[in-house]
Amino acid sequence: MKAGASGYVHKDAVFDELAIALDAVQKGRPYLSPTVLQLVINSFIHTTPAAGAINVYNKLTNREKEVFNLMVKGCSRNEIATTLYISPKTVDRHRSNLLEKLNLRKEVEIQEFARLIGLLDS
Repeated sequence: MKAGASGYVHKDAVFDELAIALDAVQKGRPYLSPTVLQLVINSFIHTTPAAGAINVYNKLTNREKEVFNLMVKGCSRNEIATTLYISPKTVDRHRSNLLEKLNLRKEVEIQEFARLIGLLDS
């Protein structure tokens, strides 16, 4: 569905379910077969916030992780640039990219996220 599908009907579904799915999709609503929906719900219920955050963090590039870790330690933009041998503008670009990927906006959120994934003590 992340790739753009509007629904999923299991191959063993009866015609009536297909009609319900098509009706839902025509009305702009997503549709999942009950068997698939149960798997999605179970996955959602059993995924901890930390596990979800770690998955998102792991999608950062290695350089973004380096910048993030230095930000968490309280390093300034110039300190990060010096440490990583990059320009301050490049630090800004990495910072902007990683904050967007992590859906963070404030400095406080950066620290909270770092605690959640275990980079900082509680």
